[in-house]
Amino acid sequence: MKSDPKAVTMLTGVFPEAFPWVRFLPEDAVREFLVEFMDTARAATDLGTLGPLVPLIAAWKPTAEIYADKELYATLMKPEGGDYGPVEPPEVPGE
Repeated sequence: MKSDPKAVTMLTGVFPEAFPWVRFLPEDAVREFLVEFMDTARAATDLGTLGPLVPLIAAWKPTAEIYADKELYATLMKPEGGDYGPVEPPEVPGE
């Protein structure tokens, strides 16, 4: 899959039918999702379950939502304002 550009190109054209939201991802991200999806599907099938595909899809869909919202994307891509100072370690119960 990773080494066959024709397969990736063909599947990149088909994936928007199954996952319409991939249309909002940049082309390189669509390919990355596709390869990760196929690798996970292959491994999950070997285990006899498709359960691992659920978190994979759930992780990629919000990325497409960010790309779809130009204002949100621009906000997230702005350089941060600098150092906000030291961060206190979280409290650990029982310590």
